[in-house]
Amino acid sequence: MKSSLEPLLDSIPAYTSSDPILYRNLSIAIPPPTSVLLVFASFSHLPIGSLSFPTDKDRLDRFVNLHRFPPLVQLVSGKYQEIMKGDSRAIVVLGALHKGDEGAKEREKLEAVARAWKRGGRSFEQPVWFVWVEGDRWSGWLRQSYGIKKKDLPAVVVVDPAVCLQVSSLLSLVLILRQNSEYYDMTIEGNHIALDGNSIFSVLEGFYQHFLNPKKSETALEWGSRSATIALIDISVSHSAPCGSCGANVDARISNWQWTTRYGLW
Repeated sequence: MKSSLEPLLDSIPAYTSSDPILYRNLSIAIPPPTSVLLVFASFSHLPIGSLSFPTDKDRLDRFVNLHRFPPLVQLVSGKYQEIMKGDSRAIVVLGALHKGDEGAKEREKLEAVARAWKRGGRSFEQPVWFVWVEGDRWSGWLRQSYGIKKKDLPAVVVVDPAVCLQVSSLLSLVLILRQNSEYYDMTIEGNHIALDGNSIFSVLEGFYQHFLNPKKSETALEWGSRSATIALIDISVSHSAPCGSCGANVDARISNWQWTTRYGLW
């Protein structure tokens, strides 16, 4: 458990306790039948998540990643890579909200949905994080990536992160590319997603059940245009080099490369 929690200890306090008063307040039997890892959010005296021991490391790591952030976290530039492009490949419920008093009410509403999901939402292989962003400040990125305009605020999308693909050919060519993120903005019932618990849960369920068709995110920082620019690399076998985003090993020595553009693959 210590090794799984170690990456979070700089930002999240962790405690151990065998205090019977704590057990009584949490309605835990004394003595408890097993050790339990509990997660608490700010201003809540009841846990929003629990994991009983013994357990395996994979399950523990998934639990820790699920609760890596508060129930609702703000997307800022310093957290963009970790939240939107991180190794956890988290599903991101992204709320684009107003600023000021109106935005504060919208954050409260989205946080209530996030807490409800943490308590009783379906268990995904990937963690599900609820994230909000100031719609005015990030308007260009929201419009480019998810088609969200200022007049649409407040708006919500469910984002599935990019994946790394390795494509080989018979001509000693290996193409490694990172797909655009995909996102969902329609519910199972065919309605546009809204800042509402039933609506957001419907999209998450539709994503889980593969009932919904995703849309491609148009991220200018990654691609520049829908006709993606890609790199073809002429290689000969020499050593194993891991792909930075997915960890796939590529046995290759780069001898020469050239850019090819406007293939229109997406």
